[in-house]
Amino acid sequence: MIKVNLRLLSIKDDLELELKEGATVSSLLEKLVLVHGKDLKKLVGDPDEGCKVMIAVNKELVKPSQNLKEGDELYLSLPVAGG
Repeated sequence: MIKVNLRLLSIKDDLELELKEGATVSSLLEKLVLVHGKDLKKLVGDPDEGCKVMIAVNKELVKPSQNLKEGDELYLSLPVAGG
């Protein structure tokens, strides 16, 4: 099992999730959508069709296919635009 600390968007609370060995960011997002519903999927997007969020693992930007390992910290953030 892998424990991943997740900081979701601007929520201050950390979630600690247990995942199977070989889990990817995409599989973690799928698990979160199952737990938190369609509203989260609308916010995050579909990893296979294009995420709406920026994904960082241990403070480095990654793709949804990135493998996760014990102790990784995953951050999801909405892209910022302005003028």
